[in-house]
This record gives sequence, C-alpha cells and structure tokens, in this order.
Amino acid sequence: TKNQQALLKIMRRNVEFLLKKRVKVVVIACNTATVSTLAELRELYAIPIVGTVPVIKKAVELTKNGRIGVISTLATSKSTYQKNLIARFASDKKVFESPQDWLVRRVENLKRNSQLISTLNEKLRNLKNQKIDVLVLGCTHFSFLRPHFKKIFGRQVAVLDSAGAIARQVKRVLTNNSIIAPKHRPSYEFFTTGKKEMLAKQIQVLLHRKVSVTQI
Repeated sequence: TKNQQALLKIMRRNVEFLLKKRVKVVVIACNTATVSTLAELRELYAIPIVGTVPVIKKAVELTKNGRIGVISTLATSKSTYQKNLIARFASDKKVFESPQDWLVRRVENLKRNSQLISTLNEKLRNLKNQKIDVLVLGCTHFSFLRPHFKKIFGRQVAVLDSAGAIARQVKRVLTNNSIIAPKHRPSYEFFTTGKKEMLAKQIQVLLHRKVSVTQI
C-alpha cells in the first residue's frame, strides 16, 4: 500500500544493509517492490539485482484457451511494469487481473483456516467465472496458499508463481559473472526491520524451520 517514493527509501536501506554483508547478488522477493523500484535500484547500485515479476510469459506458453488470471496486489496490478509485460507477451490473450491486498495480511497473520477458503471463494468468484486455465500468483505471499487456489479453481487450472524463474535467473547471473560459489552446504541468516519474534514464528509456520532472527 506504500507509494513509490516510500518503497524506494525502504529498498535503498535494505540494499545498503546487504552490501555491508558483502553479498554478490540481491533478490527483491516482492512483486510490488520490484515493479516500483527495480529500475531505480539498478541505476544506483552496481551489484546485480534480480527482481520478482508475475510470470506472464510462462502463462502464455501454457494456456490452451487463451484466458489467464493474475492475482496480485493493487500496486502491482496498476503498475506500468505489469501492463508492459501483458502488452509484450499476452497482447493476443485475455488477461484478467484480480488485486487482493487483503490476502497479504492474512498470510502474514498466519490465518489459513477453513474460513479463508470461504472468503477466497467469494473474493475470487468473478475471476473463476472467467474460465481461465492458467492462474498467475503475482505476489510472493500467495505461494503459501497454492493448495487453496488449486482447491478453488480445480485441477484443470495451472497455478504458477515466480520461484523457479527467480532461482534460474540467480544462477545465470552468478555463473555469467563468474561469482558462483563451489558446491558446499549453505548457511542462512535472517534479519528483519520488524519484530524478530513475529518473523521467527512466520518462518516456523510457513517454512517449517526454527531459526534465529536479528532485528535491524
């Protein structure tokens, strides 16, 4: 819900924090932050920066009836970036956009009960009626609700997110810049500008891992 300038200020702070950690590449794991700040961040910093955007191109490759649904935040849906993606890759398809900002808060609050299915059914009724055969999850929060979307739209609808595309792009960037690490067991560090207890709980519930989180 933040405007572009507020997001850019936050993202600059985050990138500069990561640069102090001597990272080799930065991934913006958020569609809204990507479509709002990626171009500016790439101008400001020399480090490779990989963004997250709805996988419209992949959806076009998979659709059989030419009807694609995109669920995202309102900011992503309204962005020039997403409009350009649709114009570039899906100009001959029917793309139905469905902003669902409320769902971000529901994921962060860890509320994934039976009532959520009922609410989703109601909120997505119009999109379901469009007879799409591919659903694009244009927000990284929504990947945690993939089983819910599959249940609502049915097995005949492919549900896509950006995770695989991002992983492949990061590997390409590291390989092309000759900075990919030799194979070894990875380690992880978690930082938050919010409440560390909340993030630790979210990671435990959503990723099934107990981790230590540092507040910055």
